[in-house]
Amino acid sequence: MHTDATEDKVNSDLLVFVVGKSGSGKDTMMRKAAAILLREQITVNILRRSITRPFDMTEDSHYVSKEEFLQRKAKGEFALSWFVYNNWYGCPRASLEGPLQRGEIVLVNVSRGILRDARKKYPQSKIVLIKVSIDIAEKRIKARGRETANHMAERQARMHENIDMPAPDNVIRNDGNLDRAVQELSDYLKMLYQKSK
Repeated sequence: MHTDATEDKVNSDLLVFVVGKSGSGKDTMMRKAAAILLREQITVNILRRSITRPFDMTEDSHYVSKEEFLQRKAKGEFALSWFVYNNWYGCPRASLEGPLQRGEIVLVNVSRGILRDARKKYPQSKIVLIKVSIDIAEKRIKARGRETANHMAERQARMHENIDMPAPDNVIRNDGNLDRAVQELSDYLKMLYQKSK
């Protein structure tokens, strides 16, 4: 997996990387936690990634061609980028660093494999690991119906890999009660926000 990261330039204590195997429920948990905190007037930005995978209704990402992605990457438009599952993924710099400069929380769903580079660039950032049993993760991936047989096999194989990553700052299980897992995430984010003020 190819990654792209440079030197830290912003205060990143409200930057939270949410990671976990495919099917762990990261996107769902981020959306629900953001809604909870919004009711308490705490702004949570869920970063919209740029991806070279074809458009999919089940995921809120910005879909671009490989050529456009690489052009933007060469111009330094991505704070972080990586190549996995035969696609490029990128975190637009303005979307990531702008809210941090305003003192807002930023949640980013990233590959576990880029966390060491990401932590070097944003040393105050936090890592939340969402854990789920492999059988439940596989059922969720199949249910969303966007994977070909080959892509499904690749994701299943990656579930069993021991990905090298820094120790997470928080670990949340999401293979049972979703509401409880979401509450754990929102409580953690609220604590980070209050601590930063």
